[in-house]
Amino acid sequence: MEKKRIALITNNAGYTPQSSLGIYTWILAKELAKRNFEVLYYCKGNFIEDSVCPDNIRVVIFPQKSFWQDVIKDIKKEKIGVVLFQYVATIWGWNAIPFKAPFYISQLKLSGVQVITTFHETWIRWHFIKPWLFVQSVMQRIGAAVLVKSSDDVITSIDRYVKQLKIINASTHKIPIATNILPPPEKPDEVFFLKNLRSIYVSEDEILLVSFGNRDYSFLMEDIYELLKLNYKIKIVIVGNVSDVNKQKSNALIEKYDLKDAVTFTGIMNQDAIYYHLAMGDIIVCYETVVKGNEGGDGGSGRR
Repeated sequence: MEKKRIALITNNAGYTPQSSLGIYTWILAKELAKRNFEVLYYCKGNFIEDSVCPDNIRVVIFPQKSFWQDVIKDIKKEKIGVVLFQYVATIWGWNAIPFKAPFYISQLKLSGVQVITTFHETWIRWHFIKPWLFVQSVMQRIGAAVLVKSSDDVITSIDRYVKQLKIINASTHKIPIATNILPPPEKPDEVFFLKNLRSIYVSEDEILLVSFGNRDYSFLMEDIYELLKLNYKIKIVIVGNVSDVNKQKSNALIEKYDLKDAVTFTGIMNQDAIYYHLAMGDIIVCYETVVKGNEGGDGGSGRR
């Protein structure tokens, strides 16, 4: 049976520790490969080798400076008819302003390629006080509009984004995105394993919270302090990479409230370790800023 051919355009490939978009696209590529697609996987960043990479996925890494020109040239050379583009403004833009991606995707559309764009985010909210953020909010809307008009189909996983994008392109679909944190293929006796892992962080009579992701945990530090004042036996483990800036904010409060014994940052971990560390907790906590109209937060965190 002849394989169908499709091109995926994203930032990274494989199970990259700091790229949830790369992980998502890589899982998608492997699923397409299982379904008899020949996948050309275009990325501009790292490729973390995968021991179970199917033969019908070809990873092509182009330099960032000439990325789009190289991608367009290769797609034409390979005569690819369908392109699936993974869009995040901060990844494909200069200072989060997307110039190149909308232009080149529109060129693909004009050349007769079927374009499907997945919006992992759309645009930031209006900012009228800070001039630069106002420029970003305007330009991100323009870039997104060009991308949507240049796409045969648009995919997103968030209701608010569907409403925004459907105004421009009626062929906008909500497809929920499953977690990037997958169970290991070969698990030990999980109950026994999790009990031992948990004992590293808490005693049997303590409540264990877990959180994850690169975010500002200041509010969480304040709440942990308040709970400890109420005599709750509670500790928290923050899983994965946290930027130096966000960690400094938390460390200042850890020092202020003497929370050294209550808070642990694990740092970057592999996929299996992330899964087990989240599974060992009593409660998973995801803090996000919510503004007027209950809007705010990170769609990716909710999916995970």
